[in-house]
Amino acid sequence: AAGAAVFQFRLGYLAAGPWSTPPPAATAVACTINWDGGAGTSAWATPANWDTNVLPGPADHVCLAGATVVHSTGIDAILSLQSSGSLTLSGGTLELTDVANASNATSFAQSSGTLAGAAVLAISNSYTWTGGTQQGAGQTRIAVAATLTRSGATAANLNSRTLRVEGRAVVSGTSGINLNGGTIETVPGAMFDLQTDAGLAAGIAAAPPERFVNGGTLTKSGGTGISSVAAELVNAGEVTASTGTLSLSGGDGADSTSGRFAGTGPGKVVFANG
Repeated sequence: AAGAAVFQFRLGYLAAGPWSTPPPAATAVACTINWDGGAGTSAWATPANWDTNVLPGPADHVCLAGATVVHSTGIDAILSLQSSGSLTLSGGTLELTDVANASNATSFAQSSGTLAGAAVLAISNSYTWTGGTQQGAGQTRIAVAATLTRSGATAANLNSRTLRVEGRAVVSGTSGINLNGGTIETVPGAMFDLQTDAGLAAGIAAAPPERFVNGGTLTKSGGTGISSVAAELVNAGEVTASTGTLSLSGGDGADSTSGRFAGTGPGKVVFANG
């Protein structure tokens, strides 16, 4: 209902928190293959665009220094990625496998295709997500100074992967995020902002459960209708709505919840499932 409410359950889960064991540091490793743009195009799949004149493979640490690159086709597994320019995933699969060294990208856009793998991809500036899938045991990390923008009307899926928000995430389109065994984390100081009536759907009734682990702020700041969070919500931060209705329909999974829930102005936060 509108107004503030504080709930206190078991304290063990969030005392440690999913951020108690930090992910790999976002440090670069030595490149084994570099983008040189020799073909004069932006296509990842063109061998002549690489300094070795062959496509990157499973043993490669890939560097894109200030380049504009588009991955539109193919299934490409690499160890790690260092991109200081603009990388677009519009098709195919890009899999990152090096769990000891984080991959880093300044600006990443995904309109289709699949980002996969067990490694961390750290975003330092922007992740524009208009469609496609993130999947695998890895983590997509939105750094403190970065913003993830989930826009558009095309489905976006988080399949058994963790989206960790240390900066800001914004849902501004008519379609939200489908969590199929996936987890969203916000750390203290971070914000996840639902600016429309789109929400977070839970798609697979299996372990691990879909979860939103909130150490920062989850808010609904736009749209006069209902935004539903169907994932389990474990809240140690703040959950608010300044407009419309934020419906928490996934329960808390009987885990620790010690944060604040508040509706302000015309906004309401409602508990639809326990």
